[in-house]
Amino acid sequence: MLVGDVAEAASISPAFKHGKKLKGEKKTKILDDVEKLQLCEFEIVFRGASSLFLKKWSNAEKEFTGYFGNEWLKLLDFWYEGYSNSTPSTNNSFEATNKVIKDEHTFRERHPLARFHTILLSLQSTYYKYHLRKNI
Repeated sequence: MLVGDVAEAASISPAFKHGKKLKGEKKTKILDDVEKLQLCEFEIVFRGASSLFLKKWSNAEKEFTGYFGNEWLKLLDFWYEGYSNSTPSTNNSFEATNKVIKDEHTFRERHPLARFHTILLSLQSTYYKYHLRKNI
């Protein structure tokens, strides 16, 4: 999960629909701290930084820290970088592959499922032959 996703979810959460939203410089500082939380490489660092984050902001933004602490630091605490070290933190490579398929194989047209299946089989065959020749 990316920082933008956390920030967006926090800004539209039920906790903010009835209360004041974060604004101005305070919002910038809180989001900066959330970004730093995301960059934690180890669980122990994330837990310690989370505790410090809550301590830092709990007096100034009780509603936000209550929501954020419960939802994003307890229930959904798998969004920091160190949670899964051997996986990418974005899906950019998948999006790039999807773009190639759309641009070069389906030409950004909608196809019936049977035709799309045929296109994918052709695509698979083409790339299989390419990699087979490349490894010889």
